[in-house]
Order: sequence, then C-alpha cells, then structure tokens
Amino acid sequence: MQVAFAQTEGQIIKGSVMDADEQPIAYAHVVALSASDSSFITGCMTDEEGRFVVDSLPNSVLLSVKCIGYKSQILPAFPQMKIVLEENPEELSEAVVVSSHYTRRKLSGETVVRMQGNPIAKGKTLLEALRFVKGVEVANNEILINGKNGTLFFLNERQISMQEFQSIPTSMIKALEIISNPGAAYGKEAKGGIVKVILRDVRGTIGSVTLSGQADKEGWVDALLTSSLQYQSGKFSLFNNFLIGAGEYRMRYERLDKYPLQTFARRSHIDKDNKGFSENIGVSYQFAPEQMIQVYGGFSLFCDEINQINSTDAIETLKQLSDNSLSNVNAGLFYKTKVGIGDGSSFSTRVEYLVQNNKENLSYVVDTEEKTKLKQKLNFLKVDPRLELHLKGGNDIETGVRFSHLDDNNRIDGLSTPFLPMMNQQKFVISGGDFAPWAEYSRIIGSRMFVRAGLTYQLTHMKFADKLGPAGDYKTTYSGLYPNLMLQYLVGTQKPSAIEIAYRYDFSLPNYGYYNPIPVYQTDKLYSVGNQKLKQERFHVFEMNYYINIAWTLTYRLKSGKDMIHILSYQDSEQPDFVYTQPQNVGSLLRHDISLSFSPDLKGFWQTNNRIYCRHHKETMPRTRVLSTSLGWNFVQQFRVKENIGVTLAFAGRTKEKFLSYETNLNYSLDLGAYMTLLKDQLFINLSAANLLHSKDKIRIKTDFADMTRIDHSPLTRVKLSVSWNFSAGDQIRRKKSAEVSIPTREKPTL
Repeated sequence: MQVAFAQTEGQIIKGSVMDADEQPIAYAHVVALSASDSSFITGCMTDEEGRFVVDSLPNSVLLSVKCIGYKSQILPAFPQMKIVLEENPEELSEAVVVSSHYTRRKLSGETVVRMQGNPIAKGKTLLEALRFVKGVEVANNEILINGKNGTLFFLNERQISMQEFQSIPTSMIKALEIISNPGAAYGKEAKGGIVKVILRDVRGTIGSVTLSGQADKEGWVDALLTSSLQYQSGKFSLFNNFLIGAGEYRMRYERLDKYPLQTFARRSHIDKDNKGFSENIGVSYQFAPEQMIQVYGGFSLFCDEINQINSTDAIETLKQLSDNSLSNVNAGLFYKTKVGIGDGSSFSTRVEYLVQNNKENLSYVVDTEEKTKLKQKLNFLKVDPRLELHLKGGNDIETGVRFSHLDDNNRIDGLSTPFLPMMNQQKFVISGGDFAPWAEYSRIIGSRMFVRAGLTYQLTHMKFADKLGPAGDYKTTYSGLYPNLMLQYLVGTQKPSAIEIAYRYDFSLPNYGYYNPIPVYQTDKLYSVGNQKLKQERFHVFEMNYYINIAWTLTYRLKSGKDMIHILSYQDSEQPDFVYTQPQNVGSLLRHDISLSFSPDLKGFWQTNNRIYCRHHKETMPRTRVLSTSLGWNFVQQFRVKENIGVTLAFAGRTKEKFLSYETNLNYSLDLGAYMTLLKDQLFINLSAANLLHSKDKIRIKTDFADMTRIDHSPLTRVKLSVSWNFSAGDQIRRKKSAEVSIPTREKPTL
C-alpha cells in the first residue's frame, strides 16, 4: 500500500482496518500523532465494520493503529486509507483492556466477545455459551453480570425478551457486547447490565434449524422446534424467527405451617401442559449508507392446562384446574438517518405497539366444583426518538425521550363458595405511562481514560380504576432526576489493568402485576394479592471494578435503598386460619458485595470461567432488623477431547441467606454436558444433564403468628438433547440486524 503525507490544514482522514483475510477489525485504536515529535493529537476506535474517521488534523500526521491480537503499526496519514494488521496475540493496546484473543474490553467499558471461531460457542445454545463469558453467570435461566441481576438483552439497538434472545443460534452471531454499567441511553430497566447481540456478515442467506427435547425422572418435559432465517438482496433484507413446541412441567411443594396451637403438613402438586408457537418477521430497506428503515412484527399463541392439587395432613383440600390461552399481536417501526453535525451523527426513532389477550377458565373443587372466567386485555405503546452527536475532539452527546403508555383491562366473574372468600367478582383497569427525557455525554481523554455522565428525568403515572366501585379508584405519580456517572482508567499498558468506577442514583417501579387485586391461591389456606398503593423504590449504587490483569477481576459494590418492596405475610383478620402475602414498601437496605473472578484464556483444550463472592446486607423496617452474610460460587469448565468433541461442567451455589420477609437454605447445583460438531461445523449436537446433583430449595417465613417452611421437591434434574443444522448461501453482503417488539410481563406477588 502506498501512503503519503497529507498537506492540507484541518484535514480529514478516513479509512478501514482489516486483517490478512480482509475481514474488518472492530474496536481497533487509531491515534493521530504529530509527525515532528510524535505527540498525541486525537484518537478514535474503529466501528463494527473496521471503519474510522479522524478530523481537524494539521498538515503532517502519523497514524498509530493498535489492537489486541495484532501487531501495531505507525503509518504516515493519507486522506483515504486501508490498513492491514498482522496477527500477534501478545500485542497490547493502550485503549482496550483485553482478556483474550476472543475477548476485548474497550476503554469505554464494554466487553466484546467474538463468537465466530470461538471454542465456547461450539455445539452450544447461546445461553450455554454465555456460561464461559468473562463476568457473566447463568443461574436458573437468569443472566448475571458482575453478580448483578436485571440484565437486558438487545439485538443491535432493539431490546428483546429473554425468550427471543435464547432463540438466536450461536452460528449466526458475530460477537456479543457486554455492558456492566449501562448509562441513561438504555432506560430505567437497565440496572444489572446489557448483553447485546451483533449478527454475522454473510452472503445472501444464513439460517439455522434446531430441535431440542428434555426429560426428567417423571418423564418427558418438552420438545421445541425453532428456526431462524435471514436474507438480503441489494438494499432489501428480511428476518424470520419461528418457534413451535409443547411441554409438560411439574412442580412439587411440601409445606410445614406451625401456628401457636396447631401444626399442618401441606402438599401442592402442580402439573402444567403447555403448547404454543410464535412467529416474528422483519424487513428493512437501506435508502443510503446512512439512512434505513425497518418494519417488523409478529404474533404468538400459547395454551396452558394447569392441574393443581393441594392437601393438608394427606387429605385433599383444594383442587384447581386452569385452561388458559395467551395471545399477542405486535408491530414496530425503526427509522435512522444521518445528521449533518460532526461525523457519523444520526437521528433515530422507534415506535412499537402490541395487543395481548389472556383468557382463563378456572375451576375450584373443595366439596363441590365452582367455575369462573378471567379475561385480561393489554395495550402497550412505546415511542423512543433519540439524537446521537459525534463531535470534534472525541466528544459524544446522546439525547432523547422515552414515552410509553399501558392499559391493562381485567375482569373475573368470581365465586360464591365460602371456602375461597377472596374470589369475588372484579372488573378494573390498571393504566399508566412514562415520560423520560434524558441526555448523556461521553469522551475518551487521552489514550487511557473514558468518562460518561448522564441525567434522566422520569415522570411516571399509574391509575387503578375499579369499574364496579369507583370508591376504590386510586392515582399516583412519581417523578425525579436520576444522574449516572462512569469513569474507566487504564492503569498499565505492558500488563493491561484498569479501574472502572460507576455511580447511579436509581429507582425501581413495581411491576404492574403487583397492583392486581385478583388473589392467587397457592394452597387452600394461603393466597397472594396485589397492592394498589405501592410506591417506587429508590437506590444509590456505587461500583468499582479492578481489572487486575487479563485473567483476574475484583469487584466491590455498595447499594443503599429506601421504600423497599417486600412480599410480607399476614393473618386474615376475618378468617384467622387463612394467611395471605402482599407486597409492601417497607424499610431500607444497605448491601455490600465483593467478588473475585478468574477467567484465563488457556488457548488449548480447557476453557474456564469462575467467580466467588461474599455478600453482607442489612434490611430494616420499624421494630425489625435483619443482618445476613453469605458466600457464593460459580465454576464453569469446558474440556475439548477432540477438535469437534468436548465436555462441560458447571458447579454453582451459595450459603443460606436471611431477608426481612423470608430466609433460604444452602443451595447448590452441578451440571454436566457434552457437545459434538459435524459436517464442518454445520451440525451441532449437545447433550446435557442440568442439576445432576442439587440441593432442595427451602424458604422459611417467620411471623408473630406462624412459622411456615416450604420445600421444593420438583424434579429439577433434566436431561436435554438438542440438534442444530446451520446453513448459508449467496454472495458476500453486509447483513442487517433483525428486530422484534418487546413484550411487558405480569408478575404475580408471590414468594
């Protein structure tokens, strides 16, 4: 490649960074240096396509290009450049904290994990592969980032559900981006972290078909068929995701309820038959390189039959039968265009709408059988316009406003039986919405420091309207200013280490299902009910991560909160032998978490990801205080037996914990699996045994009127087999990202 010094003042240098195979190198650090004394002028990082732009440069300039895993280069600048880097796994970057050949931690705080060719992705589902990602844990289908729950999932700029996330095959993923401390741009739900999927660039068509099945000691559990297909021709692209399946799920609970004068041994057997399908499709059109539109939508239908039998002292007391259908139809639109301010600036807006219908036929059998019907209809609208400005000197500004509105119509016919007195006729609407303007500023200072600061104003209203008795109507409004700050400093370059410090003043709104007054009977003497007067929780969260070297990370987190929501137990005043649970804003929280992660890149037959942690918390409410300290661990190992065959092992657990509303016992689980890839990695076969060894979950609730213990005897050990076929065809193109509408969920206020 021929290069020459540029001779114009205020010049702009554009180009791309590639590897020897002409594949783009994302997140390489490009620094402009003075040709006379090599002093720093400005810098940037390449985007996902390996492109970069640096502007406002003097006449004589050198470019320094560095990226972990590649040999660095210093070149004289030219207005248009194509830079090829030679691989060198030992090379270190001054702007990226890197943990392995496949994993890079950007100075801006994101960890990028390349999935193409990565041994952790071989023969596995996306959820299984995540077990081996540094800083990430998979526990009971929940994703933790640096030990924090509440993780959100994104496909490019679009938030998706956990179910949608799991359906993406690893063969279609180019990289995962992990954000441990997301800023204001991700909204009020982004408390635990972000996992973002970056899809592969392919030729024309790429797809996958997966068939999976599970079984436990009582028999067949479920069978699922999923398919994903993506296609692009010219400026047009299409995405389709389909799922169909059926299952039988079993839950077994044993309760020991001790009252001052009596003790009851209770059992609950719950069998759930489920079948359903979902279909999502999206199309996009690229008007110009900086202008595109996406239209997407889908529909789903799931049907459940639930049989619950409750007994006391071996005598059947209550039988509940439920025949339920849940359907939703959704549609969304996303538009993005270039803005003539700075370089790479853009304006985008997203509009999503869905309608969800839930119909449930309920039967309760005590001495006789009584039937009732529940109908729920939900309408949800979300609008999210935003402006991204990339200004001179590496100054980035993002601003926007989030608007959403929800109407949840509920109706239940009720029962006349005196044995379930809370099952009355009800008709009500829960409605509410958010208005949240926000702004965020970030920049890289020099080559070692990144700073991001954001501010959100949140205005939320909720209304409970009782259609049968307006006297029960209730309205509430929440508002506040919520700042966040994140700073990361690269301590060393010869042996990369970094310190990340983050703070956010945060809040948490009750799930709208917590407002629902329809009781949920867990046994014949225990029910749960919502609370229409819940307030938001407020938090201060401080976190420090010390990335000691390529393998070790030390994390400390301090969290304080007030108006904490706990699900408390009460004795029914009208029927003293009845107990009910209800969420309440009670007390405060002060919690300390410290953890140590060890995730070396062994570059051989062994991959490993490990974390141990200690947690101490204090919860208080009037006349009550709880102090609790617990230890936990998560060890995940993968051993490659042959190039295409390997085994995995995961061992996780924690010691007992105590909270204001309940306490738990020692908990542990051991998972074992094996995988095989065939036909040049086109066929994936995975066999696993989840919870091969495990403890029995136990919850104990102690009040001034009772001591209640629940033990989970559900068959948790499951054997799962999945087979995936991956295919592709066509000419080399740049593939677009797919999108689906996110769906809100109702949470029941049960322990």
